[in-house]
Amino acid sequence: MVVTLTKNYVSLRNEVNCKIVRAKNEYFSEKFQSVSSSTDLWRVMDELINFRLKATTKIIKLVDNEGAVLDTDDTICLQLANDFRVNNLLISSSISEVNLDNYE
Repeated sequence: MVVTLTKNYVSLRNEVNCKIVRAKNEYFSEKFQSVSSSTDLWRVMDELINFRLKATTKIIKLVDNEGAVLDTDDTICLQLANDFRVNNLLISSSISEVNLDNYE
């Protein structure tokens, strides 16, 4: 009974995977057949790989290092700006402390 279920599962899984591969091939073929210039080609490529698309996920809650929950746009922006500024200052100071006399 278990062997039969496993064989059925594997068979159906393979069938679904084949249909997915065929559908992807058809989709990409149709997209590239509609291309008439190099500009169109790059537009289609950008669209297919989601290039130049910005993430639209909004940060609705943030927990700072002290455990405080920030849930307004202003407090979240202020915290992220402060973290960015502190991290950049730390990186800048560590770069300026590097002794370059030993390097030629």
